[in-house]
Amino acid sequence: MYHALARRRAISHIVAKRQRDDRRPMRKLEFFRSTDITTDCDQCGGRVDLIKGGVCVRCRRILCYRHLHGSFVRRLLTDLGAETICVKCRASAR
Repeated sequence: MYHALARRRAISHIVAKRQRDDRRPMRKLEFFRSTDITTDCDQCGGRVDLIKGGVCVRCRRILCYRHLHGSFVRRLLTDLGAETICVKCRASAR
């Protein structure tokens, strides 16, 4: 009798633990890594995450994501090997 009661308690404990684990929030999905290292954008003065922003190879300015890449597609192209050229330099080259 004791063993059956102990086994029932163990099984109910395992089931309860699984139910608790299922309610855990999903981990944040990130395409690009985040960092705590920041600096100021030379164009807008805002904070720049150095993983998302960076330096333009033509004008050598440190720029935020918006002023360096301009769009997600351009950021993706840069990560795949295209030159890191800011929005202003790309516009003046046209």
